[in-house]
Amino acid sequence: MVHFAPISTHKQRVKQWMTRPFIALLLLSIPTSIFCQFQGLNPYVYSSPLSIQVPAPRYFTKSVGTFQAPRKLYWYADPTLQNQAQRAITLLSHGLEEMLSYTTPTNITFIETYNPKKAQIVINGPANYPNPNNLQIPTIEQQYYSLEIEKKKITIYLGGVAAAFHLYSNLQQWIYYYTDVAPYIFPDQTYYPLNCASIKDYPESRYRGMHLDIVRHFFRQEHIAQMLDAMSIYKFNVLHLHLTDDQGWRIEIPSLPKLQYTAAYRNGSQIGPYKNQEYDTLKYGGFLTRNNIRFLVKKADELGITIIPEIEMPGHALAALAAYPNLSCIGGKIIQQKASNNPTNLAENTISPFEVATGWGVFDDVFCAGNEETFKFLETVLTDVIELFPNSPYIHIGGDECPKTRWKSCPKCQKRIQTEGLHDEHELQSYFIRRIEKFVNSKGRKIIGWDEILEGGLAPDATVMSWRGELGGLAAAQQKHNAIMTPGKPLYFDHFQSKDSTEPHAIGGFNPLDAVYNYSPFPSSKKIIQFNDLQDTISPYILGAQGNVWTEYMPTWDHVQYMTNPRLQALSEGLWLPDSRKNFNDFIQRIKLHTTLWSYYGIERWGNHFFQTQAIEH
Repeated sequence: MVHFAPISTHKQRVKQWMTRPFIALLLLSIPTSIFCQFQGLNPYVYSSPLSIQVPAPRYFTKSVGTFQAPRKLYWYADPTLQNQAQRAITLLSHGLEEMLSYTTPTNITFIETYNPKKAQIVINGPANYPNPNNLQIPTIEQQYYSLEIEKKKITIYLGGVAAAFHLYSNLQQWIYYYTDVAPYIFPDQTYYPLNCASIKDYPESRYRGMHLDIVRHFFRQEHIAQMLDAMSIYKFNVLHLHLTDDQGWRIEIPSLPKLQYTAAYRNGSQIGPYKNQEYDTLKYGGFLTRNNIRFLVKKADELGITIIPEIEMPGHALAALAAYPNLSCIGGKIIQQKASNNPTNLAENTISPFEVATGWGVFDDVFCAGNEETFKFLETVLTDVIELFPNSPYIHIGGDECPKTRWKSCPKCQKRIQTEGLHDEHELQSYFIRRIEKFVNSKGRKIIGWDEILEGGLAPDATVMSWRGELGGLAAAQQKHNAIMTPGKPLYFDHFQSKDSTEPHAIGGFNPLDAVYNYSPFPSSKKIIQFNDLQDTISPYILGAQGNVWTEYMPTWDHVQYMTNPRLQALSEGLWLPDSRKNFNDFIQRIKLHTTLWSYYGIERWGNHFFQTQAIEH
């Protein structure tokens, strides 16, 4: 996040900073490619900060003239909007003050006024404001903003709090343009007049998310905070944080201490390609404390981002079972299964204590759906999670890849099926999800689950996250349930971004930059034929999409950065603009100029094949 220096001293401080001897040496040590990217740019094409903006605005019209900022510049913000979005309006006013300091040769004094007729900058909002206590992903209307730059006045309209953050994201990029790009394009200028223009902007997708798995490899508070900063620059509004799985439990639950000192650590990790089945023997793990979570939630809120936590159930639960084996069907891991005419006779099997998984994949041992202790445990966990994430309308409960092997031979699960009048284990999973949903709803939240929660019947108010293609999301929308698209192709960022032989090992697949950029979550003639006739009725239930970062093969944070950028930026524009406004080649020319900006936010590594869209075979 940018912290603005007082305008009256900003330029003097920059000058003092640049003349320090150690800074001069530092600049000499920076690769010339960092600066060469700005040389030779066409001054006509790059005459405005909008020329590098990502996502590009939906509507932009340039007018004759430039904004003439007076020495004393009065700004006004609608009082109701101020009350609801005090943090966002403060950021916005600071951003405008900083940005305008580069557009005039004189120092500007910003003065707040309560008289809009006196102001040179006027910030207005809607006549009817949404209830700020109503937890939801902001609507498209609440994310709409407009900016009218005239010679004597700047008029801003914000549809809601979210819109203020979107405009602030623009200002971060505009300030970067003035500090890093413009001096190379206009080396003889000491300031850069702001052209008169009109911008009307809003996203195509209401939900624009990124996902981060901190289980397979653990990443700390500072790493997640860095991702939030990067997301905010590019107008993402949701971070889906994957907190529990077979390979670890990454969130502190004080009333269940074994989750911290047992479930959070494993005795080794799978290394190299999956087919090799090689493992190290190093103890590995960690978890986010409650204070870590509170810090991240607060930071996200201050950037206009919602963090949605994911607690996996009923499958992907081996780490939890290692801590509390009584929540499983058999109390331990089968190490020798004897042949028997009675497959439900679990006593004939040789078992050992559960261990947190060291390898990747899917495991048969899951939460026992017939055990009341399972639901007491999960309700305790979810009560804490809901308290720690007060701004999230959703709790993600996983629901994916849950083998039914143990349930089929578990007397408690079979009794549950009989007692509840269920037909099979698929309906037992639906019972499990519905019961958890009822509890989550009682706390004022809703659930999201992966598309497997469709199996056996969808819980009444569940939102489906479609990862096995788009059919799950479309089926949910057809049933009038909200859906979020996150198909493995092209939105899994653990897949290769190039077929060059120098790429680091990945899980597989190929999701290049252009495929990510051109993705749209909404039904169209290019999508599944059987849903074409339902396009108008389905689309309102498609909230948007997200990019997923699964970390089995990303052991370090710079590896995560490498796999994420620039696909994160491509997705940001792909979800912001309608298909008719997308231009991949134009996007490439703009995003090329952002790499220095990334370094200011700690992004030191990105895909080597930055602009490659065709496979290179070796």
